[in-house]
Amino acid sequence: MRWFLLALLSTTGAVIVCCCLVALLVRSRVHRHHRVDPRVDTPAPLTWLADPRTPARLHRRLARVGRLSERVAAEHRPVRRFARRAPEPPPLVELATSLRARAVELDAQLARVALLAPAARRRPLGQLHAATAELEATSRQLAELSAAVLAPPVLATELEGTAALAARLDHLAQAHRELLEIDERNGLATTPRAGLATGGR
Repeated sequence: MRWFLLALLSTTGAVIVCCCLVALLVRSRVHRHHRVDPRVDTPAPLTWLADPRTPARLHRRLARVGRLSERVAAEHRPVRRFARRAPEPPPLVELATSLRARAVELDAQLARVALLAPAARRRPLGQLHAATAELEATSRQLAELSAAVLAPPVLATELEGTAALAARLDHLAQAHRELLEIDERNGLATTPRAGLATGGR
């Protein structure tokens, strides 16, 4: 009986610890998803994750800009390998970092504006909406530029080779059509001979 109780307590304790770990992991993921910059606390309440009102929607859009900027920066950030000094970050990393910092600033302004009365916050919200749309357009351009930079040169060479092959096939098809037209003008047969079509029988 004693061993059974000990095993039951051990199992219960292990389940409780696992549940706590899962809850902490989920909480960390939620906070990370909620922030514009994972390393910077946001003044936006957690209810803005699903709030349909304008400030919450703008916050979620800014959070998407921050995640996209972080992804681009992570893809292009140089790796420090056996060097005393970290290598200089490329321009794309600096641009992504600046874009994320601007999104963090707008998010802080948005949280302050959301505390105002509805009539007083109408104009600031319009300005924040325009600034957020501009940041989104810049982030899309940044993502397109990042994809172009990361495109493997082998793929570009293969595409060029495929285009050249298609051009050669077009030239061959055009030459074949011109030969058929010449044969027709000269009164030559344009269909295979019966002997060839029947295998010479």
